[in-house]
Amino acid sequence: MKDVIHYARRFVQIPSLSGEEKELAFGIREVLNEFGLDKVYIDELGDVIGFVKGRSLHPLVVLEGHMDHVSPGNVELWKCQPYSAEVINGNIFGRGAVDMKASLAAMTFAAKEASSKEHEGTLILCFVVHEETVEGTAVRHIIEKEIREAPDLVVLGEPTNLDLGVGHRGRAVINVELSGRTAPREYA
Repeated sequence: MKDVIHYARRFVQIPSLSGEEKELAFGIREVLNEFGLDKVYIDELGDVIGFVKGRSLHPLVVLEGHMDHVSPGNVELWKCQPYSAEVINGNIFGRGAVDMKASLAAMTFAAKEASSKEHEGTLILCFVVHEETVEGTAVRHIIEKEIREAPDLVVLGEPTNLDLGVGHRGRAVINVELSGRTAPREYA
């Protein structure tokens, strides 16, 4: 547990606003390579992808999390610096600690444990960019272009107050094209 906390703090100390995740991606890739995953790389979008291969492809389990976070806002309102990752009363404080750098640290250690044991199936880590601005686009890209296989299970590291959330509210992007004519002035 001590190691997970160390890496969670390390990740929080790296600012990674949407579109500025590169330094964190390099840091995570380095950690995953140290942990001995079978394959680790950064794709053309900037997502970190790691594979832990088992005796077979299935079950194919994906652990997904995002590296970006929202702005710290007015730093004057913070009780500690947003990227200090201070531990106060057993809690890590800093921008992105809950959403979701602590989850990224936990997932990296899950992969480390999986890579050191014999097991069925494949574990894939997908740590994505731009979730705060274009939710779902990067993980869709990874599944379609990198994995090319429907996962049997996807675990998102989003905070839920320790409640298990089964399913997803979904996402829809709708383009609407309208045509018409200008109404006469008396109807306006």
